[in-house]
Amino acid sequence: MEIEDKFIAYFSKFQVLSTEEKNAILKDIDIRSVKKGFTLLKEGQIAKDNYFVINGCVREFYLHKV
Repeated sequence: MEIEDKFIAYFSKFQVLSTEEKNAILKDIDIRSVKKGFTLLKEGQIAKDNYFVINGCVREFYLHKV
């Protein structure tokens, strides 16, 4: 199954999507694959994107300075 199909299949669990809706969603998203260890956001950066994990996992770290 292609990544695009997995993405649409996930949302189809919650809402029936017409072909036009599926095409509109896929037209407006940027699907990227990243390797293990890839940093999505570095300290001090402001997030400008949203991420949706189809396969794998993401670790989040928060450093609290005292």
